[in-house]
Amino acid sequence: MMQAMDHVDLRSKLGRLDRKDRDVIVYRYLLEFSEAETAEALRCPVGTVKSRSARALARLRVMLKQEASDD
Repeated sequence: MMQAMDHVDLRSKLGRLDRKDRDVIVYRYLLEFSEAETAEALRCPVGTVKSRSARALARLRVMLKQEASDD
């Protein structure tokens, strides 16, 4: 069973993402901005926020799976 990730672990994983991926995750999920608010903050279309979010979360999942398999 996977243990809850603490803030240090999450920051470490986010730090390994590129800036665009990290920014969209921080705005959408940590700051709880809507897609429209995130788009405004990042100065990009809402569609870009949606696609970046999906890709960034997929990359984060891969990192988490790799870490779990390393344990």
